[in-house]
Amino acid sequence: MKSLKTFPKGGVHPGDFKDLTNKEPIRNAAIKDSFIIPMSQHIGAPCECLVNPGDEVKEGMLIGKASGFISANIHSPAPGVVKEITDIFLANGLKTKAVVLEPSGYFDQLGKNIVPADWNSLSAKELQEKIFNSGIVGLGGATFPSNVKYMIPPDAKVEALVINGVECEPYLTADHRLMLEKSAEIFKGLEILQKVLNPEKIFIGIEANKPDAIDIMGNLAQESGGKIEV
Repeated sequence: MKSLKTFPKGGVHPGDFKDLTNKEPIRNAAIKDSFIIPMSQHIGAPCECLVNPGDEVKEGMLIGKASGFISANIHSPAPGVVKEITDIFLANGLKTKAVVLEPSGYFDQLGKNIVPADWNSLSAKELQEKIFNSGIVGLGGATFPSNVKYMIPPDAKVEALVINGVECEPYLTADHRLMLEKSAEIFKGLEILQKVLNPEKIFIGIEANKPDAIDIMGNLAQESGGKIEV
């Protein structure tokens, strides 16, 4: 593990208040009486809504189709019936269509052991398509579609893939808990990205205030044969 220096001069170092939640395990959110599902949960073009009032949907069903190069598919978080299609304002002030869903029926995935797909047999291009179809976006704030991030020109070489486990914002501990509880899944994701991007090196950045995460991720990195560094 390498340690990097903080700002040598100046800089603001507010209290992080991580101790309020960094020992709390990840828990499922409660199921509400209705879900409001925006058709814009990403930067770029909003989705084309694929459902209408009265439609029955299943958990994980595609209900919003990406409508441009910079766009991302949206899937239903629960089984249920579409109550209405309405307009809402997002936190950034933009207006978008939204599906109002009344949950009902049987959950196919929640709380179940899902058998992972055999991704090893897929090509890098096929994995890219799966990432696009899944509607995966970045969670750093811009919600940029991940498949676009991973589009590397044919004549280019990825020297380094940097995984951000810093989580420097005060109060936030979601990344911290994921590294503690889902470290094996994170490294499985890194295996997939290795096949997609073929980087020469992978770096995982973690702040010094997460020593338990550094230990867990560092041990797994050592098992990778030296290609991943924490």
